[in-house]
Amino acid sequence: MQGDLLRAMNCDINVMELPNDLDAQTALRAGKSQAYAADAVVTEYVVSTTDNGNAFEIVRDPENPAGFNPSTAASAYSRMRPN
Repeated sequence: MQGDLLRAMNCDINVMELPNDLDAQTALRAGKSQAYAADAVVTEYVVSTTDNGNAFEIVRDPENPAGFNPSTAASAYSRMRPN
């Protein structure tokens, strides 16, 4: 659903849809993607636990810093941190 919404917005984002979160995280870490969208709870957990919190950073929407209601929308996710 998120991919369909982004494509409908025609906002020059190349959307890659993968079968699960681990595949999306792997693509991000391998440099095959630049960002990944997920629910806030998932985001907080992955960012804090992957490589002891050194692999990703959260990109927050300044107008909604606490994220969105996960039952209706996804919140910001992360980019790779430079080594």
